[in-house]
Amino acid sequence: MSLFLMTACGSSKKQIAKSSYESNYKRNISKNEYKGVKSPVITEEREKSTPKISEVKNRSEKTLADEVVEYAKTYLGTKYQYGGISTKGIDCSGLVYQSFLNAADIFLPRSSREIAKQGQRIKLKQIYKGDLVFFKTNSSRYINHIGIVVENKAGDIHFIHSSTSQGVMVSQLKEAYWNKAFVEARRIL
Repeated sequence: MSLFLMTACGSSKKQIAKSSYESNYKRNISKNEYKGVKSPVITEEREKSTPKISEVKNRSEKTLADEVVEYAKTYLGTKYQYGGISTKGIDCSGLVYQSFLNAADIFLPRSSREIAKQGQRIKLKQIYKGDLVFFKTNSSRYINHIGIVVENKAGDIHFIHSSTSQGVMVSQLKEAYWNKAFVEARRIL
């Protein structure tokens, strides 16, 4: 079991200061509201009312990606728990699942491997806030870790994720561990 946890969601020794990414997001949707709901990809009303990132001309406007990232940041410091989806403990795919569900009404699969089949694959130079980054950690044959891009400043990509050793944190793609484990990026929004 501990070997599985070590390969489920990777870890990094370097952690970016939590205060750099604190969130002002207020949760207003309870998990109970979604019990029994099957997985539509996105609600029709949200699709019509919210522009996709690629359609936003003025990046100063708050986008759906901003909402997803702000929601994810509310979990900063939360400990890692395999299968967890709460502030008591959460895993990497749980963080993505909860963030997209509660901030954007987007239902995604519950595993990083299945989420990697969603959306559109994009190149590193196309990555923007709210995009997803996928990894194969600890010599895994399959995608087993996921994060949400927090920012991309001239190719310096920061992403939020839940690591087995440090819980929810922000890391950089240029860190040796993550750079070596990186597989692909995808855009859901």
